[in-house]
Amino acid sequence: MSAEKNTSFRIPEINKDMKEGMLDYWKLQEAHATEMNEKIIAIALQIPDFAPIIKNMPKELMEKNNREGIQRSRRAFEHGEWEAYFQNMRGEGEHYARMGAGFSAWIELLRRYKDEFEPFIAAEFSKDPKRMMSASSAMNELLYLSIEVIGGAYLVTKEAVIRSQEDSIRELSTPVLKVRERQLIVPIIGIIDTQRARQVTESMLKAIRDHRALVVVMDITGVPMVDSKVANHLVQSVEAARLMGSVVVITGLSPEIAQTLVALGASLPNVKTFGDLQPAWKRPKKCWAWPPGRLEMPVPILKMGETLVASIQAALSDTDWDQFRRALLSRAGDPKISGAIVDLTVMDVVDSFAARTLRDLVQMVRLRGAEVVIVGIQPDVAFAMAQLGLRLEGVATALDLDGGIELLGAKRTAGRPDA
Repeated sequence: MSAEKNTSFRIPEINKDMKEGMLDYWKLQEAHATEMNEKIIAIALQIPDFAPIIKNMPKELMEKNNREGIQRSRRAFEHGEWEAYFQNMRGEGEHYARMGAGFSAWIELLRRYKDEFEPFIAAEFSKDPKRMMSASSAMNELLYLSIEVIGGAYLVTKEAVIRSQEDSIRELSTPVLKVRERQLIVPIIGIIDTQRARQVTESMLKAIRDHRALVVVMDITGVPMVDSKVANHLVQSVEAARLMGSVVVITGLSPEIAQTLVALGASLPNVKTFGDLQPAWKRPKKCWAWPPGRLEMPVPILKMGETLVASIQAALSDTDWDQFRRALLSRAGDPKISGAIVDLTVMDVVDSFAARTLRDLVQMVRLRGAEVVIVGIQPDVAFAMAQLGLRLEGVATALDLDGGIELLGAKRTAGRPDA
């Protein structure tokens, strides 16, 4: 298996004094390549960590890897191209580490390789003890370097796997679930320390943004203890959510936790609480004093003089588009309203349903005596719409909000009897 080049990987240095011994060792290795490859496979099949991996490896892939390995070794031993040699070795270490092979399995494999190859060196140089010692030292040096490279790759890979598992565990320990449209619940079970409290905050704020949530219920029924630091994190979480336009309610405060918080002086100011989860979902608009229609309003509609400005801040579902259409149409019926601007600046896609809704909305609002201008369509979105044939016939558009206001002003002027 070839490894991708890692710029932070240090290539081991080959002892230049061992050049002749390395060449002798390589010539023997090349001469007995087929026999040694078969022995190495047989040894690997006896090592529990390697056996299932080798058994499931296609024969064609094994033969291909063997041919490429011989070519790579030839370039290293004969031409000094050691970087590719050790980079590949590092890649093998990372690959087998991800497959579950332990480092001790590599030690066992290399030790038994050494035991199998030493007789070839002894037989070849039986009449030249100096060359025998030189070739044997070269083999040992290369095996030591191999252990260094594979060991480094194994540690790096295992650390990455552990970090990934820790991230997964943290995500599982702090789930954020959507239970209703724009309403989330964060059930927390187990002990909360400072790190986990920070993770809860990060996960919750990300979910608020992704789901455009207005209500978040944080249920701590399964939390046995809360100290002052954690209480402070909960208050900060509630405040951060409030700044994003959401309300956080904490449920499941046990008598023990309540007493602890009072004793610590952590009274959770301005935090709405319920004894258990069930009442938190009963008539949330009434309990939390939401403005009428707030939970149902997917797009904020602001009034600027005689103009309505609707800024779409995230992708809308078909239901959201329908609710937005009805809300804008209702507001446009005000006799004091003469125009509306729909801002699509943050939208990265406009599908056929959205395009049809916008086109119909413009015509309906016009029938109610007001004009509509669409602003902020991004270049990529405009190009995609043109390719898909999503045309907004009869719909006025402008580059940005300022352009939309100017265009509406021109339409008002042109529509006056004295214009």
